[in-house]
Amino acid sequence: MNWTELGIREAVWVSVDVETTGLEVASGHRVCEVAAVRGAIGEAPVELDTLINPGRAIPTDAVAVSGITDAHVAEAPPFAAVAPRILDVLSGAVIVAHNAPFDVGFLEVEFGLLGLKLPTAPVIDTTVVAQVVFRLPVRNLAAVAHALGTPHRPRHRAIDDARTTRDVLVAGIRKLAGQGVRTVGELVDALMPPGPFDIPLTGSPLPALRDALRNGGDVSLTYEGREGLSERTVRPIRLETRDRHLVLAAFCRTRQAPRTFRVDRIVRASVVGG
Repeated sequence: MNWTELGIREAVWVSVDVETTGLEVASGHRVCEVAAVRGAIGEAPVELDTLINPGRAIPTDAVAVSGITDAHVAEAPPFAAVAPRILDVLSGAVIVAHNAPFDVGFLEVEFGLLGLKLPTAPVIDTTVVAQVVFRLPVRNLAAVAHALGTPHRPRHRAIDDARTTRDVLVAGIRKLAGQGVRTVGELVDALMPPGPFDIPLTGSPLPALRDALRNGGDVSLTYEGREGLSERTVRPIRLETRDRHLVLAAFCRTRQAPRTFRVDRIVRASVVGG
């Protein structure tokens, strides 16, 4: 699918949210609830909402956030049992999440354990919508919902948060449409940091990263980290600025975890299959 040229009104959008047993996917935490809200802008969406048996105990600090206990998930299906339904809801849609590296990272790991991947599609992070489109200083979902007066409000349960995330998306799209944004590619571009950045023009990784962000593909990187050069395959999720540096937030397929990469330390980048 040519996501870049697809009109915003023609696109299907699916907002997703997961509740988990902990914050760090790299520490072995798992998904215990997943929800998705799917539909074109202006249409009544369809919803998926299910508890997941994570196959491990839910710590008390996670229970304090979501209220989901071991008893709640004791009879729930494992992720493998609902994975086909989740893939069906995600298929052919732009993926939307609030703090997308977290949700996308957990879903990629869950699918990866089954030998699967999330569908190839752009990812829109509504924390970036809150920052770039609405200039909100506090960007947690509850604060954004309050500032925008969204129809739904989050409560750290997946379906409420997925509904609220869709509200933020719709508000952002409506505002950007008034500024002439008409396609998915233009929306992705509008949410990128404006620059300029201190990155060499010759051999710049930005064209490959932008292409992957617009179309949802993977990128092969050569990265100069603290331990020297390493080869990575990543799914770019968003570009952001940190301490005056342009940073790529991505799901690292090599490490099977969300990672961030300073763009000025990316020696080489090429779209996988491109």
